[in-house]
Amino acid sequence: MKSSNYIAESVFKVRVNYEQMQNETEKLFFRCLDEERSPEYFEKRLRKIWGNVDHSFMNDEIEKYREIVREKIGVTEETLVEDSGDIFGLVPMAIIIGVEKAFERIKSKEYQRSIKYIINLDENNKEETKKQYINMKLAKYTNDTKLYYKKGAEHTLNNVVRKVSPAVYNAMVYNTNLTREGWNETMKVADEVGGRYFFIMYHPFSCIHCIAHQEKLLTRDDIIDIAGVSDEAEGDILHPNCKCEITIWDEKSSIPRSDLTYQQKEEIAAIRQKMNGLTLKKERIKTDMEIAQKEGLMSTYDKLNQQRNKINKEIRTLKEQLPTDSLKKQVVAIKR
Repeated sequence: MKSSNYIAESVFKVRVNYEQMQNETEKLFFRCLDEERSPEYFEKRLRKIWGNVDHSFMNDEIEKYREIVREKIGVTEETLVEDSGDIFGLVPMAIIIGVEKAFERIKSKEYQRSIKYIINLDENNKEETKKQYINMKLAKYTNDTKLYYKKGAEHTLNNVVRKVSPAVYNAMVYNTNLTREGWNETMKVADEVGGRYFFIMYHPFSCIHCIAHQEKLLTRDDIIDIAGVSDEAEGDILHPNCKCEITIWDEKSSIPRSDLTYQQKEEIAAIRQKMNGLTLKKERIKTDMEIAQKEGLMSTYDKLNQQRNKINKEIRTLKEQLPTDSLKKQVVAIKR
């Protein structure tokens, strides 16, 4: 696997895993409401979904990426005389685990409130009122439980950028750690072989922040400065969607450059961002449709299906706006 695709594909695996867990949680939530299960029953089964997340996978993938970076440069760990240590810090695994635990707590409390309401309904018209309540709850249900703060700002509601789901937030943390580990490994090799200059190649769907630093000759201090600026670029976890790779510059070679113009790169980034949101929305609608069908809420099901069809049309339109067939294939394959 090429290193330029490794981060995107590995992050996608992590995100899909969390999205599947969120979908399972939503289905469990509404099944338990329909069956009027106790909060203890719900919590026990919720724990089965979220209690055994394999975090070692992330560490294993980071180690694989280290090896890919070394192989790309043309060195092995055995050839390095001394480990000069990491320059760029990674986000602790405790942050990822904390987001999972918080999601469990929030959903448990939400279920307690919802089941209490259903249990206390008047028996004379309970089934119809219960159906209406579940329909209303389905429309308002969300996985967005993690507050996403402005970088460096005090954690108050006034400084909240938005709420995101565990799938979004933990995938961003993992993305950050993979990218930064690649930078750490490259800098270690540069220290060993005397590399003084670097560059960052353009990669498809680079964001505006990343484009500004690509295809330029960079010093070690430049790289460190870029990482520092990235810390302030988005929210409270560094620059969470950056997939840039730094390369040690061979003074006998020129820096590779993309055939795309700066404006095209900006347009591609904007299209990708829109497709990210639409794809996530479509996956959520799919889960809601399954629940609506199971609960016999066919009017809601039909409305959701119309929304899904509209989103599919928007996605196809956006994909056709990309300038090359390769980009059209990649944006669908990555699904982010």
